[in-house]
Amino acid sequence: MKEHYSDLHELLRCSSAADGFFVKLPKKVQQSAMEHMTDIHSTGELRSFADRWEKELHSK
Repeated sequence: MKEHYSDLHELLRCSSAADGFFVKLPKKVQQSAMEHMTDIHSTGELRSFADRWEKELHSK
């Protein structure tokens, strides 16, 4: 199984686990991830991005 993808789009297209996680995220997190799609290359990076985003949201 491939662990590193060129960007978020390829990750979601090729990894059912990443896609399943992504669709359960709040829409604002999904939108933000898409804005940073070239920075996300694996399911782990997607999870870390979502965790950071939610922590920032709750700290405001």
